[in-house]
Amino acid sequence: MSWRRPESQCVSMLLHHRGTEDAEVPSSHQTYDIVGAASEVHRHLGPGLLESAYERCLSRELLLHGIPFQRQVPLPVNIVGYSWIAAIVWI
Repeated sequence: MSWRRPESQCVSMLLHHRGTEDAEVPSSHQTYDIVGAASEVHRHLGPGLLESAYERCLSRELLLHGIPFQRQVPLPVNIVGYSWIAAIVWI
């Protein structure tokens, strides 16, 4: 069963959170492909595993379908004036 997007079902939408207006946003086609890959992984693995298992399998699925990605990218976090860079975990 293929989860690849049918061209007629893609809708264009652009949303930004404050401070991310210049961020690169995936197209609706890319979003459809990413959600399809995640659904495929969940369909095969089912619920209840550790996040690391899903992350590893999703990385493989994205790679197989030529979807560019990065794992565990550092994320700046700011909550009520307290800022830090979220930890990077490499598996």
